[in-house]
Amino acid sequence: MLLKIPGSKNSCSPIMAASLLLNGIITLHNCPNTSDVNNMIKLLKQFNLKINFKNNNLSIDCSDKKMPLEIDYSVCTPFKHSYYILGSSHHMINKFKYKCLDGCNIGKRPIDQHIKLFSELGKCEYNGFDLIIENNYIGDLVFEFSKKTVGGTTNAILSRALCNYNTTLLNCQCDESIEELCKFLNYCGGKITLLNDTIHIIGVKKLHLKNAYTIVEDPIITTTYLVLSNLYKKNYKKDILIKNINLEKNHNKKVLKILNDVGFYVIKNNNNYYYLKYEKKDIGEKCYSFDSEITDSMPFIVLLFTIYGISSILKDDVYMNRTKSYNHLIKMGYTNLKIMNKTTVKIFNFKNNNIKKIPFVNYDLRGDACNLITNLISGTYDNNFDDKYISRGYPMLINICNDLIKN
Repeated sequence: MLLKIPGSKNSCSPIMAASLLLNGIITLHNCPNTSDVNNMIKLLKQFNLKINFKNNNLSIDCSDKKMPLEIDYSVCTPFKHSYYILGSSHHMINKFKYKCLDGCNIGKRPIDQHIKLFSELGKCEYNGFDLIIENNYIGDLVFEFSKKTVGGTTNAILSRALCNYNTTLLNCQCDESIEELCKFLNYCGGKITLLNDTIHIIGVKKLHLKNAYTIVEDPIITTTYLVLSNLYKKNYKKDILIKNINLEKNHNKKVLKILNDVGFYVIKNNNNYYYLKYEKKDIGEKCYSFDSEITDSMPFIVLLFTIYGISSILKDDVYMNRTKSYNHLIKMGYTNLKIMNKTTVKIFNFKNNNIKKIPFVNYDLRGDACNLITNLISGTYDNNFDDKYISRGYPMLINICNDLIKN
């Protein structure tokens, strides 16, 4: 089977939100057909944007955009990227009410840095459910985040890219979705520079996309497919090859550094297709932390290390409930996996033979995708499960698993 890495939803959503800053028609290629992207479409349509989404191509007509009197959140299911409209609509109105929506149950996402940002730009009140923001800031801005945050950094960029003033943002979380957003805005005429964790923005009066823009491939799905290719080959002796991998992306470099350290290597065959190969190493216990850039890839590394019995301690530095989803592996019979606390697991150097089928329980986006693959490679897969989380970020994974079962 040959797999193609789809576009990144984490890059696509903030770029879609940025359409509120632009004039005319914008065209985005390689947009993933996920529920998060479709939910963003539903939100943006309430700003009178005319949107057409077909065959992963997204056309957004921003010519007649206007601020709705009130946003109807009932049209979409909860997803964390909904709060990006805070930043992108900031220039459109002096006062705005926003309902906080969350995507998964891996721990409540703090909004303290958003509150700090919008308080600096005027006034921001939070009643536990809604943010009420007033925009009355005039002048240049130097703002420092108390802690690094992708969402806060995104909203800061969106709120300050289109204005008459200059901005310096300090202690930013500059992951690849931030890099892609800045690249897109600069492509539209913005003036944004990134240097380590500092972002400089020279405000412009107009942003306009002259040509189509292509969404970058999803680095988390890259990890997902690499792990799937290895474990499927190991258990079923059949090849899964991956068509398009950018090994130079920071996320992929970080993940591959961990994998290479314990004997996993990405191989490129004569047809320029990729797969993950394992060469056993004599190693002691390894300890790895997963920061905000690679936290979403941790479940698949946990699965890979558990199957191979690679002695290790793996810690999530971001989310407080990530480890809940690993109960699925333990209940199936993978007893060499131990949950130490809400952020950390320990994997022991022995393998498991008594694997059993258990009911599929929804945990979160990455956890559900990981458990789906676990069932597939363990021979306990069926398609009787709720895809409410998987559909947020994996446009093709269920179809892929169903096709593999048929073969």
